[in-house]
Amino acid sequence: MGNIVVRLSSLTLKNIKNVKNGIIIMPLANERKFECSRAEILGIYGQNGSGKTAIVDALYFLQGIITGEELDQRIIDYIDTDSANAEINAEFKIFGDNVLYEVGYHIIFSKIDDGVIIEREYLNCAINKDGNRTNKNVFMDYQRTQTDVVFKPLKRVEELVGKDKNVKMDLIVARKIAEKSNCSYIFGKDSREIFFKKNSEFKNYSIVIHALFDFALKDLFVIRSSHSGLISANFLLPMAFRIEKEKTGMKGDFAVPLMEPVILDIKKKDIRDIYSEYNGIQEADQNTAEQMMNRMKEIIKQNGNPVIGSDHYSVMDNYQKMEQFLKSAEQEEKGSVILYEADTDGGITRKEYSYDGKEMSVMSAKMIWSEDTEPVLTYISLSKIKEWAYTENGNFCYELCVPEPPEVTEIVDGSCIIRVKPLSEECREYSKKYVSTFGYQGNNLLCSNWNAEDMQGLDYNGLYEYFYQMKYGEKFTAEKEVVGIPAEEFENVIMTYLPVTKEELKEWAVYDEQSNMFIWERLGCGNYSPTHFGLSLPEVTEVRHNEDGTIVLTIHAVCDSVVCNDVVITHELTMKIQDDGTIQYVGNRILDNGIDNIPRYQYRLGNLQN
Repeated sequence: MGNIVVRLSSLTLKNIKNVKNGIIIMPLANERKFECSRAEILGIYGQNGSGKTAIVDALYFLQGIITGEELDQRIIDYIDTDSANAEINAEFKIFGDNVLYEVGYHIIFSKIDDGVIIEREYLNCAINKDGNRTNKNVFMDYQRTQTDVVFKPLKRVEELVGKDKNVKMDLIVARKIAEKSNCSYIFGKDSREIFFKKNSEFKNYSIVIHALFDFALKDLFVIRSSHSGLISANFLLPMAFRIEKEKTGMKGDFAVPLMEPVILDIKKKDIRDIYSEYNGIQEADQNTAEQMMNRMKEIIKQNGNPVIGSDHYSVMDNYQKMEQFLKSAEQEEKGSVILYEADTDGGITRKEYSYDGKEMSVMSAKMIWSEDTEPVLTYISLSKIKEWAYTENGNFCYELCVPEPPEVTEIVDGSCIIRVKPLSEECREYSKKYVSTFGYQGNNLLCSNWNAEDMQGLDYNGLYEYFYQMKYGEKFTAEKEVVGIPAEEFENVIMTYLPVTKEELKEWAVYDEQSNMFIWERLGCGNYSPTHFGLSLPEVTEVRHNEDGTIVLTIHAVCDSVVCNDVVITHELTMKIQDDGTIQYVGNRILDNGIDNIPRYQYRLGNLQN
């Protein structure tokens, strides 16, 4: 691309954190000086809550988007609670060979039932060359709701397609892939491959997209509050780095230890070979991803250290070493232990827990793979642990020391629960197969008292999508305009798993007789108020087989968010295996008045009372 320099000119935020509408303009842009010969230093100051951190966080999310990564769903916590949308507009100056591009990138995020999507993104550009400046026009405008066009304006699409009609199909496919993976259409991998092809008509715009991508990938370093925490600890010096070698390179963070080196002491070659074998495949198939993760675990555990997977109900291999460390710490004995965590994306996290006789701390480091399958350290952190406990259920519960107001304006959750002593194989199987699908949000199968003689309090309209997933092995999807499920379809799914009749369903569920449909709505901000309990994981701790053929599961609700409690409630779920092998749930009983310890259930359609 030649000698390209990219400079951020301004950043505008709307509905990000507590910033309703704010703008930061860089000094040279404010002075309307078009030059890149000297560096810019911009200091931002203001009272707590004025939006300083919001700017840094917005740049962090923007960097991931422009590099084509899947949208980080943590951004939902940054969108103003009273708003359904948020916007980021970044203005850039791109200095090329005798050409200056004035570029704006605007992106709109929208909340949906289960997260956040990119609703719209567009690029505009003015070109300065030989003393002449074009008007600043939009050259690529993607809108998720405009399904009749790939993007606008159509003139740009025609320039890309040219005489090759196959390109049109490639553009459509790239759009569908971007929407499915929830990444930027403009900067997504499949789109970039099309945009970067040599095309005289689209050349200038290709240069712009390429320059922004390279800038975000190689030259943009976002130093967040996690770095300052390490510096304050006087233990590590975090440093951002970029390494270039011929046509390849890497970028990330590494830490200069002030006391001792940090070593990922695992069999790098064997792990790399496994990752290379599965690379690309696991992204499309969850089962394949778990196979890769488990094979990595088998290699890592050979060094004798505890290792766990990132999946729910994962077994900690070599857990005895972790358990011994925790029990010794309970006796105020000094010690340390290293825990590895293998992830389904091939990454590996190393956590070293240390106890000095009074306080416990954890040093965490995350390794991922570069495009050349070389290990890259993406972050490292050192945190003190405020409170911790090794519970009688075999869980390591702890809360990290995190910034608190007035140092920060948002509450940061430092809670964590790690299962140390593995559940029995039977309990894990029943947890995965029969209860994990439901959880404790969006339905009340596991968080209410009911039995075969008293079933009218179940939220049938909320339960439908969960039973659908169990029956068909895939999540229920519906178009936005769908407001109901045909009665026969609804009844068939519900009656597979619950001992209810069609007549009872029409009486107890929300049913529209005129259309012969059961009303259905997506779970979203309009019908669900998030609670910490709702994020709990149901964990089967005992399986009891009765003589009448019923099976009683003793279940603990494990909440690793805020409350950090591995037994928020204990309940018994009774089910029966039918002759055809299917399961019918016949009752749930919350023990020890535990229902008083959890939030009142909110029905999906808001028309029933618990």
